[in-house]
Amino acid sequence: MTGREILEAASSFVDEEIDEADGLYAINSAIAEIGDMALIYDNITITTKGDRWEFVADDLLSIVEIEDNHGNLIQNYRERNGQVKFVYPGRYNIWYRRLPRPIESLDDTPELHAAYHPCLVTYLAYWFKKKDDDENPDANFLYEKFTVDVRRVFSQINRKRTPVKVRVVR
Repeated sequence: MTGREILEAASSFVDEEIDEADGLYAINSAIAEIGDMALIYDNITITTKGDRWEFVADDLLSIVEIEDNHGNLIQNYRERNGQVKFVYPGRYNIWYRRLPRPIESLDDTPELHAAYHPCLVTYLAYWFKKKDDDENPDANFLYEKFTVDVRRVFSQINRKRTPVKVRVVR
């Protein structure tokens, strides 16, 4: 869904027109609130002389894995505040987890798994109702629904899809 489609769905839900600027702001607020649960991964290649701190990315949350230029996973590095330090010089491919970026216009599609898009509609409806009346019980219900749905989607996309071993004792 694009931001415009999210806005139209929320407007239809609340049965009123939602201003585009407000809609963009609220969608970006929802994206920020989903934050780390979006499970967005990125990578960057760094060439270093070794034994010095190298900047990775502004939006880095955590490093997932690092490969050397031969594709081998490495463990001999340190991470601190968006920077990484390697023992040996070389070229490294860093896979990291980051926050989703806000959309710049309503024609953009949020950088989230499609399963989160209905959550954005719910948040936008909540935001509109809360803006209108901060004591509105419907707004509180919609926010609760948003948080529950975000946790449910996160659980679904984060679950391990490998067979589980169960030990049977007789």
